[in-house]
Amino acid sequence: MKKLLVFTFVILFVFILHKIAITFASVPPASKTGAPGEETCFTSGCHLLGTLNPPNTGIEIMFNTGANTYVADSVYEISVTITDSSAIIFGFELTALDSNDLRMGAFVILDSSNTYALLATGREYITHFLASEPMNVGAGFFTWQFQWIAPPLGSGLITFYAAGVAAPSLVSAAAGNVHTTTLSIFQDSTVGISEYPDNEYGYRLFPNPADQYIGFLFQDGPENVDHVTLYSINGKNTFRYSGGHLNDNRIDVSEIPAGLYLIRIGDGLFNKILIIH
Repeated sequence: MKKLLVFTFVILFVFILHKIAITFASVPPASKTGAPGEETCFTSGCHLLGTLNPPNTGIEIMFNTGANTYVADSVYEISVTITDSSAIIFGFELTALDSNDLRMGAFVILDSSNTYALLATGREYITHFLASEPMNVGAGFFTWQFQWIAPPLGSGLITFYAAGVAAPSLVSAAAGNVHTTTLSIFQDSTVGISEYPDNEYGYRLFPNPADQYIGFLFQDGPENVDHVTLYSINGKNTFRYSGGHLNDNRIDVSEIPAGLYLIRIGDGLFNKILIIH
């Protein structure tokens, strides 16, 4: 009888872990990056049947520019890659903090089919999304890409904390291996105002992200702007500026809801701007 109870308990325990793993395959819980004050999915018990940082595997955070410094108010593409030869299901979570363990910068999703952003406990996280969907299944490795908008000048050293999970199948996700890593970058003294090159758009936006206003700096010197249009990234809201609403190649965005927008100056190319309040 005692053996039967133990066996039943083990089966129930594994079943619970399996259900948790399936649920978290969509979006993981926050605060599991291993950052100061946080656990990982291994120490919190979600994937304790796996191995923590096994050899010949790993998770890597990489700036696509290859830089190990950042310029204030600039936008960078970042990739996170988990390599684990026996795995096909992958998940991750990442946050960026300063030396006081405070949230730094902002994340921008590039592919909403496999990445997700959330706020919790005063920190922002970017995570996997729908890890078990066929289009997000890997074969020994998986890479996510997203953007990070650097904080203002004077923010100092920033550390990215990431934790990931790799499993042979969704059924065995509870026994998936857990991988952790960090990446620290120093602030460059150069002041940045956009990640978009002059020769593509003919102008730069500043600041980015914006709070009260957006300014335009043109590659070929001062230019009179006829109209500017902002489109919300979901296409639901449009804000148009013309005439008296344009002043010294600036527009007031203090009343526009925070979010990621497409901006078009005149009839030119669409650019991206993040508004925060």
